[in-house]
Formats: sequence, C-alpha cells, structure tokens
Amino acid sequence: MFEQFVSGINLELLSNLGLVAELGLIVVFATLVALIGRFLKQPLILSYIVAGLIIGPIGLGLIGQTQHIALISELGIAFLLFTVGVESDLNKLKSIGKFVFVGTIVQISLICGISFSLFTFLGLDFIVSVYLGLILAFSSTLVVVKHLSDAQKLNTLHGRLMIGFLLIQDFLVVLALPLLSVNMFSVEVVFPIIIKGILLLLLSVLLGKFVFSKVVSYSSKSQELLFLSGLSTCFVFIFIATLLDFSPAVGAFLAGLSLSALSSNLELIGKIRGIRDFFVTVFFVSLGMQLTLFFSNSLDFIFLIAGIMLLIVLVLKPLIFVLISIMGGYGTRNGLLVGFSLAQISEFSFILASQGFNAGKGPLPSDIFSITIIVTALTMALTPYLMNSSESIYSRLSGFFSPFSKRIQFVNKLNDLERLPEDTELINHIVVVGAGVMGSSIAQAIGKHNDIIVVDHDPDVIFNHINLGLNSVCGNIEDNEVWTKVNLVKARLLVIAIPDTIYALYLVKKARRMNPKITIFSRAKTKRNALEFYENKVDFVILPDVIGSNVFIKNISSFLETGKALDISNFRDEFITYLKEETKEERKRFRL
Repeated sequence: MFEQFVSGINLELLSNLGLVAELGLIVVFATLVALIGRFLKQPLILSYIVAGLIIGPIGLGLIGQTQHIALISELGIAFLLFTVGVESDLNKLKSIGKFVFVGTIVQISLICGISFSLFTFLGLDFIVSVYLGLILAFSSTLVVVKHLSDAQKLNTLHGRLMIGFLLIQDFLVVLALPLLSVNMFSVEVVFPIIIKGILLLLLSVLLGKFVFSKVVSYSSKSQELLFLSGLSTCFVFIFIATLLDFSPAVGAFLAGLSLSALSSNLELIGKIRGIRDFFVTVFFVSLGMQLTLFFSNSLDFIFLIAGIMLLIVLVLKPLIFVLISIMGGYGTRNGLLVGFSLAQISEFSFILASQGFNAGKGPLPSDIFSITIIVTALTMALTPYLMNSSESIYSRLSGFFSPFSKRIQFVNKLNDLERLPEDTELINHIVVVGAGVMGSSIAQAIGKHNDIIVVDHDPDVIFNHINLGLNSVCGNIEDNEVWTKVNLVKARLLVIAIPDTIYALYLVKKARRMNPKITIFSRAKTKRNALEFYENKVDFVILPDVIGSNVFIKNISSFLETGKALDISNFRDEFITYLKEETKEERKRFRL
C-alpha cells in the first residue's frame, strides 16, 4: 500500500516547482521529525539531521543536494554565527576571562594533538586528521546554553565557566575556518590570511563602533528599521569578508560581535531569530541529505574511527576540563559539572565537516564525513542525560580526583566565594537560601541580631553579601558539600527565598531528612504550590504575588471610592533615589 502511494506521487510536478518544493519538503519533514524528537526530549539539531536522512538519497529520495539548498545552507551558517556574535556578552568573562582563555587554549591543543596523533597513526591523511582534531575539540553552545537556561543555571559558577569556555571556542573556530579552507599550512599561505584577518577585525571594530552601532541604535525606535539595520549590518560585513577572501560566516560573526554591546541587542536577536532558525534548519537538514551508507573503507575501520571519536569526546574531553578546573582553583565538582556538560561535539563542527567535505570536493572522504555527522549527532543527543546526571557522576568520581587535588596544592578560588565563622561552630543559626530581592532583604534585616548564613548559586550575589559582612556560601542546592559547610544539621531556621518550586521542594525534603527539628519558612508562587509546601511539613509559607495583588486591589478600591491615589509624597523621592542606586550597576552594564 505504501509503495503504491509513493509511486503515485507526481515527483515530476514536485521537481518542476524547484526551490519552492525543496524548501517545502525540508520544512514539513523537519517539523514532523522535530515534534517526535521533542517528545523523546532530543535536541532539535538531531531531528533536523534525521529529517535530511529521510528525504535524502539514502531515504525516500525526494530531494537531492542542489545548488539552491547549498546557498541557503551557507546563509544558515552565516545567520547562526551572526546571532552568536550578537549574544556574546564579553562582560561575563571579566572575572574568569584569563582562566577560560588559557584553559580553552590548553583544552583545544590537547584534544587536537591527541586526536591528530591517533588518526595519523591509523593511516588517515594529514589534513583529514587536522579536521577531525578540530571537530572533536569544540563543544555545542546551542545545546549547553539551552539546557542551562531551562534549568535556570546560567548564573551559577559552573554555568559561567561553561559559557566562558564556549565563547572562546566559538571565537577560535571562526578563526580556524579560513585557515582550513586553504588545505595547506605554509608560511606563504598562512601569513597573508593572518594579516587580512587582523585588517578585517580592525575594520569591524571601527565600523561597528562609529557607524553600524549608531545606525542600529537610531533604528531601534522602529521595529522594522531595527530588523533591516541588523540584517544590513550582517550582509555588509559578509561582503567585506568575501572581498578579503574570507567565508561569509567569518564576516557574519564579526558583524554580530560589533553589535553585541548595544542596549538593543536582545531586541535585535528577537527580530533576527526567526529568519536564522529557518536558514539553520535548512543547513542541518542538508547535512542529513549528504550522509551516505556507502563506505570506501572497511566497516571495521569506520567503527574504529567512530569508537575513538566517542572515547575522546565522552572521556578525554571531560577529564581535561576537570584537571584544568582543579589547577585553576575551581575545584573537582565544578570541573566534573563543566566536563560532562561539554562532552559533545559542536554545531560549528558541522560547519567544519561541511567545509572539509564540500559536496565531495574537499579533503574529507564521504565515509569519514558521514561518521563524523553521526557521532556529532549522537553526542548531542547524550548531552541532556549527562548534564542531568552530572551531580550523581560527581558523587561517584570525586574520590578519584581528591588525591590529585590534595597532593598538589593549587590556589582555591572558591575560598573567595564563601565567608564562614572561623572560631565558633555554627549552632542554632539561620540559613537563608536565595539572595534575590526578598532573600537579601531578609538576610540584611535579621542578620544584625542573629547568626545567619546566605546561600546562593550566583557568584556576584555572594560576593556582594560578603562585602556587606554577611556569612555567605556560593553553591547549588544539589551540592551536599554546601549543607555540610553551613551545618544545616544544627540550624534552627531555614528560610527558602528562591522562586523555583521544584528546587525549593527538593531542599525542604533534604532539610527534613538532615534535621527533623528545623523550622522552615518558604516562599511560593501559587496557592497550589503553597499547599504542596504545607503538605511537605513547611512551617510557614508566604505568597508574595498574592500579598502584592491584595495591596494593589486595596489601593485601587480606595482610589475608586475617594477619587484620590495613595499619598506617597513622604517617601516617593527617597524610594526613587533607592531604586536608582540599586540599579546603577545594571544601567552601567547595559549602557542605559
């Protein structure tokens, strides 16, 4: 029945429609497979590649890799790198910039060197081994940042370390693209590329600072003009990069980087994201269409190559990150969380592989290209499971690294992110978890006359509270070491001021197991959450939104009855001064 249906499809009519039919098939199949992938909790990139396999030559054969699709795929790469450049917040690297830069160079050098040695030993060509070494060295910004964002861990210490490593990797992979395009590394060839690269970088800085940033800032008053100005900036840099013999991807990345400091960059990303997602989808689907199951080498050799690639990415890369983190003073736990979260191959490695293959014209053989795409997709699919299991992996493997960290003494930078009493044991104290507006206000109010300890996952927040003279510890709720440090077993009161209900409930249950007599106060987002807290033996629950809305309703009703708003003249000016002072750093950061 299915064969009759397929044979009945007027493929000639589809072919006559040309680009419209090709894009339509790509979008429809990408959507269908992505829906299935979302149900299975798999990355969208993997779904797009599978969609390409289905409609490509080794699947239903509905579409082949045409010149139109190749051109749109190249635009997909350009827009992907443009948005990465716009989203690159270099301010996040201020406190850890030197460490992540040196650490990334070391990590990439080790992965590339070891991979190159292994693959050349197995008989692969020099340039093929170079490509594979670089492909394995980089990790996925899209997959990792998406998972960190969903888990609300972007501002954790290990989250910032990951983002730092990924930003440096993204910058270096953009530099690698033009160097690899020449397929040779003599001084006569590489030196002009470096000179032109420096010229392009300087030009992008000057144009971005004095021309395009002003144009885009002015255009932000109109949504349509903002979209067109951002798009025009991208294409102008692409034209300049092409004139200097660089790929459009390099120009697009520099265009995004030149606009990253604008206060309207988030709004610009929102405008560009739709068109980027469309072109990126076509790129990843086209990768799947290029895969082949016809191997020129023996299957045993291909499986050996795939096994070595998986070993390097899933074992060697995390190990290197752990050692770098320990030597940098960030501890075993952060190293393991970073290492297993970055144990995948990057979406930019797809770009490297695509450039190396070049539709069969490049140095990468078709079978090596295919197995590279498959291994990359597999490691991306494993990432969510590795990141979710990183805490349990740490608890099992931490003992393996402790002799190394104790035998060789490194500077412990984590000491700067905690302040604990040195002479007295913590007994009958108060633990405040979550140092946002509510938690910070509570800590400062009751900390004057009580022994308190503030716990938060954001290093900047903890550092500010340490400067205020409050006992503070930086750490995640899942980290058992944090609760040992704050001596939760002997605390008399636990105040949970975090907005996330799942983590708050997790902490309530943990606290009850460790200290059954402890009194627990907690905030809740909804009435249902509050009921759930009380059912889990929380002593007092507050709903800030409900209290705020009640006060709001009371004052609105008063206005409707009397015709007069609440007189706040006595403290209005003082409150405005307070708000300006509190938001000073934020305004400075975003240039408001």
